[in-house]
Amino acid sequence: SSLKYWFEPFYEGIENLKFCLNAFTHGLKVKTSTLKITKNPESLKYTSERHKEKLNKIYFDSGENSNLTAVLAFINENTEVERTVMSLRYNAKSVKVLLVDDCSTDNFDYESVAKLYNCKYIKTPQRQGSVGGKHLGGMSVDTPYFCFFDAHMRVYKENWDVFAEELIKDRPKAIIASRTLYMANKFGMIENEAQHRNDKEGISGCARMIMNGGFAFDPKWTEIFADKNPENELSPVACVLGATYLMHKSWWEYIQGFKGLHVYGLEESYMSLKTWLLGGECYLTKKWAVSHMYRDMNPAPVKGNIIDTNRYFLSKVFLDGEEQEKRINELFNRIGAHEKNEVLKQFSEHEQECEEMREFIKQNQVKTLDWFFDNINAAVTDPNNKDDNPD
Repeated sequence: SSLKYWFEPFYEGIENLKFCLNAFTHGLKVKTSTLKITKNPESLKYTSERHKEKLNKIYFDSGENSNLTAVLAFINENTEVERTVMSLRYNAKSVKVLLVDDCSTDNFDYESVAKLYNCKYIKTPQRQGSVGGKHLGGMSVDTPYFCFFDAHMRVYKENWDVFAEELIKDRPKAIIASRTLYMANKFGMIENEAQHRNDKEGISGCARMIMNGGFAFDPKWTEIFADKNPENELSPVACVLGATYLMHKSWWEYIQGFKGLHVYGLEESYMSLKTWLLGGECYLTKKWAVSHMYRDMNPAPVKGNIIDTNRYFLSKVFLDGEEQEKRINELFNRIGAHEKNEVLKQFSEHEQECEEMREFIKQNQVKTLDWFFDNINAAVTDPNNKDDNPD
């Protein structure tokens, strides 16, 4: 009863073996009349060469020679961290994994998970939020490329890391997002997991940004592809979305990651806009889907004014003159006087970073914000929906 992993259909054909391995690696004893299984290569002789190779990768591969790091920044994710790591390793050829524990408070031993699966582990001394955890993770990788994942995802594409490296290696100024499969956890099991394993394309499309109604820079899903040719592997997107983001470490450093954002919210809009304006591109790959667990409750909930602080920050960084004033007024009219004061107080912690980022973009931008909205955002926006367009 202390083992939080039951039979996992992800390991099709070796469910019993994987159950026993889970038990042993978590300090439990298993009695069996036919097999004696321990966590060593000898135990794998009872299964096929294909499964043996995959289980060896899960437990013994560190990705030492890989060019790609999977970065998982999280707080209070409990067993989902381990399940996500197992999924990443099971279907990779060889990948490094970096766990960034944002000062979790659930008393779960995440460091032991990192040791068990040969992951690099960083724990923040105090809570940084998803902004700070991902910023630190991206800056801490030691491979040429990396990919952000949430710590409640599953990857089913065989050798996904090889596929990802092929996509990104010749695109040094790009951010590439996977498509998304929506999943839910019921009684410790993933609903319809067989369907997820067989779905190669995902159900989500691209993303655009809205600017109206006090919600400036909000990313929204759209099924409109900028690239109308279904045979093309990549399509430009206004904003990456879905939690799987692939890029060069050098590009993350150049755009200065999430510098200036506050705790949580609008990370995708921020890095996407900086990428487009500074001469890069954002894409969605049509050939790779990653399952993402969407939950009713965030394990570390944040107040709405924290997201609105980042909305104010982005307005200050990217907008000028009357347009900036208009969007900020719309924001303050929507949230009211009390929340406005909270936003201004929280923004004051990042005011210097805001000025520095604004100046950096002004000095180095290759494209203008008007160009972005007229050429990129418009390409993935329904022209019949006026709420989708900046007025």
